[in-house]
Amino acid sequence: MSWSATRRHPVLLHLSAPEGDRARHVPVVDHLQRVPARGQRSGEFTADAPVSRLAKAIVALGHAAGEEVAAGRMTLDDMPGTLADSALRLCGAGPIGVDRVG
Repeated sequence: MSWSATRRHPVLLHLSAPEGDRARHVPVVDHLQRVPARGQRSGEFTADAPVSRLAKAIVALGHAAGEEVAAGRMTLDDMPGTLADSALRLCGAGPIGVDRVG
């Protein structure tokens, strides 16, 4: 799902897929696995968790962010940066714009 589609239809992140529809997340999870895998190889992300679990957790973060927008607790403008920061922290990286020490 692209940010432009999310901006036009923010409810997309809020919808829960029925159990039988979860297969549509497989391509997203497969694609998302590349990011933590690359970060683990480069040493920027922790290698403590399997990339498949991290990718699934990033999808869940996206749904949670959509719920926050739908509930009015987060703006649609704030959502991409907040989601990216949360995903980076989940993967063991520091927040966006902050140099990591170590």
